[in-house]
Amino acid sequence: MISDSDGKKQASLLLVTDMLERILSHAGNAVQCADYITTQIRELVGVKMVVLMQASLSRDGHFELASVCPQRHADKMMRKEIFELCRLSENMLTATHLSPDTIHREGFRELAALGLSDSFIVPLRAGDEHVGTLLLLDLLAMEGVEGVVQVLQSLSGVIGLIFKNALFSQGLDSLVKQRTQELECEIEERKKAEARKEKLVGELQNSLNEIKTLRGILPLCSFCKKIRDDEGYWEQVDVYIHQHLNAEISHGICPDCMKINYPDAFKAMQGKKKE
Repeated sequence: MISDSDGKKQASLLLVTDMLERILSHAGNAVQCADYITTQIRELVGVKMVVLMQASLSRDGHFELASVCPQRHADKMMRKEIFELCRLSENMLTATHLSPDTIHREGFRELAALGLSDSFIVPLRAGDEHVGTLLLLDLLAMEGVEGVVQVLQSLSGVIGLIFKNALFSQGLDSLVKQRTQELECEIEERKKAEARKEKLVGELQNSLNEIKTLRGILPLCSFCKKIRDDEGYWEQVDVYIHQHLNAEISHGICPDCMKINYPDAFKAMQGKKKE
């Protein structure tokens, strides 16, 4: 005949085995694993809400919500008291019961601010590293709670390893994303530099061609002084220079031409100079 004590041990062992199998089946997906844990605990224990908080990727003492059951309480998880409870768990080695009669009154003050009563905090560790916190908030009844908490305590190392692996994967994904963005920026800058280089080479080549053209022998008409271009067309000197030197031409009249074409104006200009 099985005693009550032996029966409880067997029930506890079965619960550990069942939860371990299911947790491991979700080990590749930390989100699904967290949802399973919070949902399963709430089905086993009379508690208002079950929360699983994960240490942030930066490992700077901040925490992120991994899962809460029921989901309608998710907005409360952003309150500072929740984060204080998580930071409190960093100094815990085992599951801890918070109540008005416990020595952890600083934790109970946070619960009171949230409008909650008796609760359990289960620290999640991977070796010596604190990777998360499991919160059983506002127990409705203590019957059966300690057995479930013992099971969670025995599984906390496995859960901790799963979430440590999740943190590592997130960190690796973040590094890959960051490096990819850096490479994309480098490639874009190289493309821009290459475009600037090609533009400069083109401009230099055009300038070189113009210099070669001007250094060569220019066919100049002996009468009208037009210049023949490479295609055989005759152009005015000012038009030719403008096209090949990209220079603007301004027109004036030299003294010799003024004397021949405008003698009166030339005499008047010379008279002003003498004065």
